[in-house]
Amino acid sequence: MQAGPLTGRPYGGVVTLIRNEFLSECECLYTAERLVVVRTSNILLCNVYLPCIGTVDRDLICEDVIAQVLAWRAKFLTYGWVLAGDFNSVLSDNNTMSRALNKFLSDNKLTRCDDLFPGYPDYTFVNESQGQYSKLDYVTFCDLKVTSYTVHDSVTNTSDHLPLIAVFECPISSSKDCCNNQPTVKRLRWDHADILGYYNSTGLYLWPLYSELSQFELGSCFDHSRGASQLMEHVYENIVSVLCDNASNYVPKHHVNFYKFWWSQELSC
Repeated sequence: MQAGPLTGRPYGGVVTLIRNEFLSECECLYTAERLVVVRTSNILLCNVYLPCIGTVDRDLICEDVIAQVLAWRAKFLTYGWVLAGDFNSVLSDNNTMSRALNKFLSDNKLTRCDDLFPGYPDYTFVNESQGQYSKLDYVTFCDLKVTSYTVHDSVTNTSDHLPLIAVFECPISSSKDCCNNQPTVKRLRWDHADILGYYNSTGLYLWPLYSELSQFELGSCFDHSRGASQLMEHVYENIVSVLCDNASNYVPKHHVNFYKFWWSQELSC
C-alpha cells in the first residue's frame, strides 16, 4: 500500500496438480510463493518460479529459493528428484545468474531434459508482438529414468510459456481401478438447479392433489368408501412422484466431485 497502486502485469506463482488416483501416494511437503515441494511415492518433486530480470533483490530471492530446495533435498536423499519450473534465465547465456544456476545443477547432478532430448521448438517463452523467443523453463532430474520430453507448441495454448511434457518411469501404484469398482454415489445438486422451473412445475402438478384434499375435507365430491388411510396413501405416492419427476427434470444429479469447488456463476459469464 505504501508504494501506491499496482500497475502492469502481475508476476505468476507456482502450483502442482496431482491426478486423484495418485493422491494416496502423495504428500504436500511445502508451499510458498515461489516453491512447491511434493513427495510422490519415492520421488521428490520441486516446482519453482524464479524472479525475472529487473526484480528487486533478484539474486537474494534466487539464493533463498535454492536454499529451500536444497534443504528439502537433504531430507530425501534416497529419493528420485525432479526440479522443474520457470527459471527465468537462459542457461546457455554467460551471465551471473545463468552461471550460478548451471553450477547448482552440476553440483547436485541434475540433468536437463532438453539436453537429453533436443528438438524443435528450442524455446519455451514466446512474445510474438515483440519478437521474443527464449528458453526460460526447464525440467531437470536425478536418480530417475526419463523416457520422453517435448515442448508442446499448440495454437490452443493461451499462455506466453509453452507446456513442457516429461515422462518418467515411476513406481507409483494407481488407485483408479479400485476406485472404479466402488459404486459412485450421485446427489441432487440444488446449487445448480433451475429453482424457478422446479417451483412452477411442482406447483402445477401438486395443485390437483390440493384440490382433492380440500374436497375430501369438505366432504364433497369424493368417494368416502376409500377411507382416509387410502386417501393418505394416494396423496403421499403422488406427492413423492411429482417431486422426484420434477427433480430429474430441473435439478442436475452428479457425484460429489463433479463440479469444481472454486467455480462460480461469475466465472461462467
